[in-house]
Amino acid sequence: MVSNSKESEIPVVKQLIETLDIKGVTFTLDALHCQKKTSEVIIKSGNDYVIGVKVNQPKLHEQVQNLTGNKEQISSSYTEMK
Repeated sequence: MVSNSKESEIPVVKQLIETLDIKGVTFTLDALHCQKKTSEVIIKSGNDYVIGVKVNQPKLHEQVQNLTGNKEQISSSYTEMK
C-alpha cells in the first residue's frame, strides 16, 4: 500500500491495521497516533497497543500519571537525525 498523495499518516495507519490479517501483536505508535479511533481499530483487530502520550493532552496525561502512580520512567532512548 504505497501512496504518492500527501495523505495524513493517521488514516493510513488505521487502514493498514484493518487490512492486515494479524492477531495477537502489540503495535507501538508515537503520540501522533494517540487517537480514540486508532485505538478502537487496534482493539477491534484483536491486537494490543502502546501509544505515547504527551503533555499537550493534559487531561489524558494526568490520568496516565494517576494510574501509574507517577512512577519515574524505567528507561528511554532517542535517535538524533543529522
